[in-house]
Amino acid sequence: MKVSSPVGDFPFAIDAVQLRDRRLRLRGHMGAWPAEVELEPRDLLQLPPQIRWLLAGGAALALIMFGRGR
Repeated sequence: MKVSSPVGDFPFAIDAVQLRDRRLRLRGHMGAWPAEVELEPRDLLQLPPQIRWLLAGGAALALIMFGRGR
């Protein structure tokens, strides 16, 4: 993944994925800095439909497999 900003482009490498409190968290690092991305269910509405369904399906699968954010 790449994050573009006014100070440059940085790779975002994911170290861990968590599902907690109905939020999908991606923990990793962006360049040399630790970073975290957190998605709430309402954030899905901002994404294009194709990606929205893909993420919703993945979140549903994660809930089934890992038990509702324990």
